[in-house]
Amino acid sequence: QGTGVVAVAAILAATRRTNVPLQEQRIIIFGAGTAGMGIAELIHKMLVRMGMTDADANRCFWLLDSSGLISDHVADSHPNHTQYLRSADELADWDIENLQHIELFDVVRHVKPTVLIGSSTVQGAFNEAIIKEMAKHVEQPIIFPLSNPTERSEATPADLLKWTNGNALIATGSPFDPVDYDGNTIVISQCNNFLAFPGLGLGILAVNATSVCDNMLWAASEALSEYTKFQPHTLLPTISQATDASRQVAIAVAKAAIKAGLAEKDPNLSVEQRVDNTRWEPHYLPYRLVD
Repeated sequence: QGTGVVAVAAILAATRRTNVPLQEQRIIIFGAGTAGMGIAELIHKMLVRMGMTDADANRCFWLLDSSGLISDHVADSHPNHTQYLRSADELADWDIENLQHIELFDVVRHVKPTVLIGSSTVQGAFNEAIIKEMAKHVEQPIIFPLSNPTERSEATPADLLKWTNGNALIATGSPFDPVDYDGNTIVISQCNNFLAFPGLGLGILAVNATSVCDNMLWAASEALSEYTKFQPHTLLPTISQATDASRQVAIAVAKAAIKAGLAEKDPNLSVEQRVDNTRWEPHYLPYRLVD
């Protein structure tokens, strides 16, 4: 859920940059394990929350695992993948030799995705041919190589910017240094749980929420996505901004908990005051050499 919260925040921020709503995105997730499925589930729920039916939301996703595209042609699909199976009818006009193992490049070629998410731990899986094929059809491709550690990342930000002529909107699972491209220094957003968990926990504790509901998770995603709306190249808060961003997340989560009936209002204190009263910020004295 933590990974999903931050991934959804990054996608919401990216869709704001592209002016294409989430409901119109074509999303490929390369790596349909625990992380990939968690991301898909939270995005799916967000789409339904925006008014789509379950079936229509399912059709926004193309998932791949070690067997290739998850479809009716794959005999050993995991039960968790059932809702995202692409039907044989959908693939009937695809120019593919082996429908039982449809690789990422062929999926990109036929789907023309707007969003490409990696959770495969396959180093270099997003190669030049795949990214250039994606960029041919999308003005600002949203590309998230989220695998950890760095040496297992599906691509490096520098390569993604190079292959898309600087147009890619990027978030990574591992930390990467800023990239200098065409006279601009682009800070690479790290899509990491540290941006979600402190604010979620603080918001829950501040109002003594009895449980955590989806609306609280969505509130966290939306708060994170709003944080960088005036920063042209950055989708998520940086580490130096994480403390302030966590406060905004906590306030949003606490308000969502109260609205959902999972916490009580305090007639004497605002939500912001309750969050600040619960929050502890350490201050350290500087070390000095004593004679």
